[in-house]
Amino acid sequence: KLAVAVTSRAKMSEWTALLKSFAITPDVMIPAIFALPCSEGIWHACVNDVAAVRTGVASGFACDKINLAEMLSLAIANADLLPQEIAFTNIHGTLQLSLQVAVQEKIITSEQLMESMAQQAAVMPPLNMLQGDFQQKKARGMPKMTNLIRTAAYLGVAWLALMFLYPVISFAILDQRARDIKSQIAVIYKKQFPNSSSIVAPKERMQQKLNKLSSGISDNHLLTMMANIGTGLSQASGVILKRMDFQNNVMTLEISAGSSGVFSDFTDALTRQGLQVKQQNANLSGAHVSATLEIE
Repeated sequence: KLAVAVTSRAKMSEWTALLKSFAITPDVMIPAIFALPCSEGIWHACVNDVAAVRTGVASGFACDKINLAEMLSLAIANADLLPQEIAFTNIHGTLQLSLQVAVQEKIITSEQLMESMAQQAAVMPPLNMLQGDFQQKKARGMPKMTNLIRTAAYLGVAWLALMFLYPVISFAILDQRARDIKSQIAVIYKKQFPNSSSIVAPKERMQQKLNKLSSGISDNHLLTMMANIGTGLSQASGVILKRMDFQNNVMTLEISAGSSGVFSDFTDALTRQGLQVKQQNANLSGAHVSATLEIE
């Protein structure tokens, strides 16, 4: 598996133009989740007007603050390995969250959050969105920037990525999945209806064909069962078939046997034919046995 980050050229142009208006020439542009720490067994999250959650080395998500609880529940439900805890850095006060894992919260100021994210981004940037035409040929200004300006630059990149990158990636993934599903539907439809020139009401037509197949299977099942019962009767002499009823793929037989041994031979013969035999009732009159059997 290979983790990738995807965005549009239009968005990249908007972000680089915004930075340029502040006289900032970036060397690296990363998604906001990668400005958060990465620890084994711990998910890290920061919460401002928008929330960002890092769930692994190359995984995470961003969402509106109001949807954070639901997004976290979905992420936990789909996680291959549950985190030991989720560490929140929050500038708005304590969150009221009820999750399956432990939660730790740290309340800080927005300035402290900016500094923390900038430091983390500078330590180990995992990827650089500035590729191709957007790649800076010469890093101008960045080595000479003061610590305060450098912090502001990293924070600007992080928040821009948080605001714009997550919706673009989500749309790209969902759009690709939708195209894949449509292609699979087309392949299945053409296989079942090779003479059709176009795909018309695929769900309804497939259901109609399935109903026909189910009806045919039921008829074949009846014939097969009757053949197996006939074999059982031929192997157990002394069994008289009084009544036969077939409903919902279950055969009900009312029989009379000359003795309990003959009755047992008949049920054993049916079992050897691969049938499931259930005895509903049995009456013993002298040596004769009268019984009702359900056979599947």
